[in-house]
Amino acid sequence: MLIRAPLRSLSGYVAKCFLAGAACIALVSTPMAVRGAQIPLLPFFEDISDIIEANPSQMRYGVAIVDVDQDGRFEAFVTGYAGADGSRGAPNELFNFKDGRLVNVAPSLGLSAPQRQAIGVAACDVDADGKEEIYVLNTDTYGGDKRFGDHLFKRNDGGRFEDVMEQDVNAVSRSTFAGRSVACVDRQGTGKYDVAAASYGRPLLLFEMSDPSTNTVRDVAQEVGFTGVTGGRGITGGPLYPGVQYATRKGMDVYMDNENGPSFFFRNDGKGGFTEVARELGLQDANENGRGVALVDANADGRIDIVTGNWNGFHRMWLAPSPDARRTAFVDAAPRELAAPSPIRTVLSADFDNDGYPELFFNNICSCPHDMPSMCASPNRLFKTTDGVHWHAVPVGSAEERYGRGTGAAAYDIDGDGLLELLISHGENRAEPLSLHRVALYDAAKANHYVRVLPLTASGAPARGALVTLVDGNGRKQVRVIDPGSGYLCQQEPVAHFGLGLVANIKSITIEWPSGETRTILQPALDQQHVVSPA
Repeated sequence: MLIRAPLRSLSGYVAKCFLAGAACIALVSTPMAVRGAQIPLLPFFEDISDIIEANPSQMRYGVAIVDVDQDGRFEAFVTGYAGADGSRGAPNELFNFKDGRLVNVAPSLGLSAPQRQAIGVAACDVDADGKEEIYVLNTDTYGGDKRFGDHLFKRNDGGRFEDVMEQDVNAVSRSTFAGRSVACVDRQGTGKYDVAAASYGRPLLLFEMSDPSTNTVRDVAQEVGFTGVTGGRGITGGPLYPGVQYATRKGMDVYMDNENGPSFFFRNDGKGGFTEVARELGLQDANENGRGVALVDANADGRIDIVTGNWNGFHRMWLAPSPDARRTAFVDAAPRELAAPSPIRTVLSADFDNDGYPELFFNNICSCPHDMPSMCASPNRLFKTTDGVHWHAVPVGSAEERYGRGTGAAAYDIDGDGLLELLISHGENRAEPLSLHRVALYDAAKANHYVRVLPLTASGAPARGALVTLVDGNGRKQVRVIDPGSGYLCQQEPVAHFGLGLVANIKSITIEWPSGETRTILQPALDQQHVVSPA
């Protein structure tokens, strides 16, 4: 595939790579040309699924990235829904990277729960002990009441996980509603997280561990204004209300894209209470059926924007308004090829090639009711930018999965090499194995600089929802939100991963916690991960 387009400079990167050879140019994988020269667009991802030690076909959904043993390396929690034969219930998996292989260690930690049908998952510190608990949303019916409750896995002194929702003290708090995604919310800026659940056809849930000494959990949704009944789908959070910063107002906002009704935006009042203001912000999108959601600065203005995928509807790129805008409303600026309808599931944003600009990955599902794949191909999509503003579809490579039943996905650095891998789960209407991918031009991507920032709470757990801003040596700004839950049914690693391309220095990195605390690190070292606690 050859494309002609005007040259867009990437701080001289394109020109330098053009002199260095075609392979380096192809790393950009973006529609462009150098003075009319044609540049081939090569497949972006290559398959590395063979490093997964045991990878049976089954029906899976959500994926969450969590460090369960606090060794500095992240594991991937993958929810199990149904067996290869369609039988109800399948074990959850927890993949640990060891000796070059991804090994499932869930059985040894008490996390398998094979009798349940898990769909959504998120991890966060709900009791402020410095370790993340894992909330797993189980659903055995499409909507309304369900048979089995959810899990809240907490690690005991012996190293295994126990489900505190099964304790007698939480009998009245167990969820009996079908649902989809979950996300973690530091609504008061204390570093102690609640878990928000996108119920389907029932009231929303917001679980809080009110008494950590007894593991008592209760639903506080009604008393804090986190209310609504809808077909809940995707959910995420952060400092999302236009013009508001954690320093002037504590606590995370929450965004939900729904189906069969308007989406929700819950504005935090700074005291842990919420007001639903999606209409005010132009985010209701009531005629579409939401699925995946990702936070990204989509137009290089230093503000957090919201990208949403709508089931067989027009996908959105909601740009946050500028401070001098007349209205505090988001505006959909999705380019035509990005907006084009598809049977979408997960949406995620990550810089897989470390060129300094994030990619947007759309995970679709081959959703026809019959088994004739040539009639229902739904390839995944990848969108790339080289200026932070203009987005183009590029060849996905191995992660295209034209006939795949994609249900979830997460990006994280599996092996500590400074490059992100892409893990995709599958299922729903056909059992399939997991797939794992990395950038195809690996050596060229390794030549790019990067930096990773892991903010911690005062207790020492990942500070999900924190805002991280990087200013590089050229004065260019990048922003990330530490993921509290996103994609669809999923949660990404709790790290702000910044590719830098050939830029060889950083002016500053600033972390803003939901508590309002702020720290700035001047001229941090490149090509490593920085762990940062509040002052």
